[in-house]
Amino acid sequence: MFCEVIELRKNGLRLRPEEWPAPVAGQLQMAQWDSSHTSYHRTIRKLVLWVPWGTSMVPGPWLGDAQLVDVVGDAQLLRGDVLHSEDGRIHEHAQLWLLRARQDMDGPPLPPFDIGPWVKRLPHA
Repeated sequence: MFCEVIELRKNGLRLRPEEWPAPVAGQLQMAQWDSSHTSYHRTIRKLVLWVPWGTSMVPGPWLGDAQLVDVVGDAQLLRGDVLHSEDGRIHEHAQLWLLRARQDMDGPPLPPFDIGPWVKRLPHA
């Protein structure tokens, strides 16, 4: 699925709409991670946004244990977990994606998402 993703959290903290980063366009793919590859001790879903890098597609942002939270206008809100390494330690944070479908990767970017009508439906947690 071709889409644009906006990450609505940074290191687990909710971002205000004016702090949201630019959308990242790519091709969304889902994989299953069995318990031998995770600390969850169970199989989880992993969403990966494959992004263009020169003439290739490479893995970009990902979301572990992804769940659909809501549909707001032409977007879906997906919640999951992300990991990042800092000071030699691995940190796990909640992440929230605003995902919007695209026809293809070659067309122009989607118009900016109007959060106004949906701001009260964004999860607080």
